[in-house]
Amino acid sequence: MLATGTRYETLFLVAPLCVALAVEGRWRMGVALGALAWVPVVAYGWISVAHGAHFLPNSLLLKGAMPPTGGSARAWGNFLTLGWKAWMLQTPQLFSLSMLVLVLCAWSMRKGAWGRAEEHAERESGRRWTVLAGGIWLVATWAHLQFAATGWFYRYEAYLVGLGVAGCGFGAWAWWRSEEERGIGTRTVGCLLVLFLVGPLGIRARAAQQDFLPAGHHIYRQQYQLGRFLAEAYGEEVRVALNDLGAVSFFTDGKILDLYGLGTKEVLDAKRAGHLDSQEISRLLLNKGITVVVVYDVWAAPLLPGWLEPVCKWTVPDGYWKKTVTFYGAGPSRAADLQKKLRAFAPKLPPGVEVVYVNEAGFQRNADLE
Repeated sequence: MLATGTRYETLFLVAPLCVALAVEGRWRMGVALGALAWVPVVAYGWISVAHGAHFLPNSLLLKGAMPPTGGSARAWGNFLTLGWKAWMLQTPQLFSLSMLVLVLCAWSMRKGAWGRAEEHAERESGRRWTVLAGGIWLVATWAHLQFAATGWFYRYEAYLVGLGVAGCGFGAWAWWRSEEERGIGTRTVGCLLVLFLVGPLGIRARAAQQDFLPAGHHIYRQQYQLGRFLAEAYGEEVRVALNDLGAVSFFTDGKILDLYGLGTKEVLDAKRAGHLDSQEISRLLLNKGITVVVVYDVWAAPLLPGWLEPVCKWTVPDGYWKKTVTFYGAGPSRAADLQKKLRAFAPKLPPGVEVVYVNEAGFQRNADLE
């Protein structure tokens, strides 16, 4: 329950696990596990709908792959091949683990994972576990790649990588201890095969190590400072629209209009319906009484209404993501108040953050569209 309540992707593991329990004759446990796993999902959905939101979280509706509604055969064909394309082209670490899992499962089946001899019970139990766990992992991996997202700083598929490595380690240990596979040649070939297949994992680990430090610096110098500024300058009275709500929602308890849609249902619905434009954004800004807008111009500028007043840009050196955020005021008086607050906060910014105010040299509206 805790796992599915935290990450809905856990259901991709629970479903094949329930089937495996049924195959093993433990169907009562499988039914109980499946029912318990759905409890937090249904509870969240019921509460969410009761408060006027969707049954599923906005993040799943925005980032997940949903079946086409009333789509053509071509649309359905593209949807049904998403998982296989992601498996082979976008996630080499999962593809290599999948190949290793298949090799270990094939070896376990060939050696008789479901044998009956009592003297080989312990050995057969390990092989049987390898086949069942491998099958569960393969089904869960396909389901994740078909319906959920990957990438985004390694976090979405991290649980699959961790479970895959652990499962392959168990299967490889069972193979290593096998009396039938103790020849030097067999073990040498097997070790070389394992090293070849897990190579993409090493590449992924190295890339992660290289990315974490600059990404952390970027968040600290940009989003963290943005959250601090709004909390200090406006407090709980802040009414802000932005396209990255993480740090701001952590530091403040004010009103936030999420222009990306993760935290605002109206934006999500407009995006899914295909009519999120400057007119719709203008309506939302006015209806919610937004006074400050902070966005990446590279993403949001085409959607912003012309009556917003640009005030200032913060640019971080060597940014990992988008380097520049632009501040807008909802009208001249609010823009003037915003600029006053920004000037008071500027000395608290980390070294290297470039601050340029409107009408100063170097300030060009939408100049960072790259």
